[in-house]
Amino acid sequence: MVADLEHSQPPSVRFRISVEGDFDQMHLKRLKLHFEKFELAKLYASQAGTILSGIAGKLTNAWVRGGKDEVKFLLTEDADSWGKHHKNCWQAALYTTLADSNWFCEEGFAYAAVEAVSE
Repeated sequence: MVADLEHSQPPSVRFRISVEGDFDQMHLKRLKLHFEKFELAKLYASQAGTILSGIAGKLTNAWVRGGKDEVKFLLTEDADSWGKHHKNCWQAALYTTLADSNWFCEEGFAYAAVEAVSE
């Protein structure tokens, strides 16, 4: 599972399947079928939006404490925590993508609160 971050206000995330190495073609076909049939990309994107608005305050506090590096540190901790036991879950993909984004760690996190305020 991979997440792609859109630099928008509020930020949004798209999910897609990504496989590494020799992945059995029958399993890949089944994975893609389930991903499409159950509209998992749409479901995960919606859930990610909720997560983003929910962590906006936490990341703002992190920014005040230590800037971009502190924001990245917290997101990396969350990515590692999710990925430790659920390597291919959407949450691990989300937090990894956010932590890897300089834009999100420097300013994008602040736009995540826009959605929460406007609702």
